[in-house]
Amino acid sequence: MMKVGSDRQYTEDFRQASVKQVIDGGRSIQQVALSLEMPKGTLGNWVSRTRKGESLMKRLPLKPVSELEAEVSRLRAENARLKVEKEILKKGRSVLCQGIDVKYAWIAEHRDRYSIPMMCELLGVSRSGWYQAMRRPAVTQRSEAEQRIVEQIRHAQRKHRGRYGRRRMTPEVREALGERLNHKRIGRLMRKHGLGSRKRRPFRVVTTDSRHDHPIALNVGVSYALNVAIRSYGG
Repeated sequence: MMKVGSDRQYTEDFRQASVKQVIDGGRSIQQVALSLEMPKGTLGNWVSRTRKGESLMKRLPLKPVSELEAEVSRLRAENARLKVEKEILKKGRSVLCQGIDVKYAWIAEHRDRYSIPMMCELLGVSRSGWYQAMRRPAVTQRSEAEQRIVEQIRHAQRKHRGRYGRRRMTPEVREALGERLNHKRIGRLMRKHGLGSRKRRPFRVVTTDSRHDHPIALNVGVSYALNVAIRSYGG
C-alpha cells in the first residue's frame, strides 16, 4: 500500500484520476482529498501542476511502480467514486421518483458537497437543463409550477364533476405530477382560481304541498274508516 502523505509514492494513474475528479467532476479539492483519505495540500499541488501543463510526476518515484501497485491505485480511485455515488443515492432516494423541479432543487441544495455532473447523472436529469433552470428567475419558476398544478386541479375537477375539496384533491394532484404538495397550497390555488368543490343540495322528501287554495281531498283511509263506522252505527 502507498504511504499517505508522501508525494513520491502515489502512482501517476492515481494522480490523474484524482485531479480529474476536481477539474472534470466539478468537486472541490477538499471533497476529493477527504474521500481519498489523502492530504489536501498534495492534491492541490497536483491540480496546480495540471493547470500549468506540468507533469504530475515532477519528482521521480523512489522505486519503480509495479503493475499491481498501479492497479491498486486505480481501484482505490474507483472505490472512492463509488463511495460518493452510494452516498448521493442514499441521501437523494426521496426525490428519485419526484418531478424534475424537485430533483433540480435537491441538486442545488447539495452542490457544495457533491459533483453537479455526478448528481445529474445519478438522478436522471440533464446537466444543461439544470444550469438553465438555475439561470431562470425564481418567480418565473414558481409561476410555471403553480400553472401546472392549477391545470391538474382543473382536470381533476372536470373528472370528478367538481366535487373534490382540497383534502381529496391533494393526493390526486400529487400522484399525477409526482411532486410533494400539501393540502394548504392546493386549497389556496383552488380558492384563487375559483376551483372549489360544489356542495350537493340535500335531498328532501316532499310528500304533500298544502300551500294552495284548492279544496283538499279527504284522506282515503280516513274516509273508509268513517264509512264503516256509519254503516255499523246505522245497521
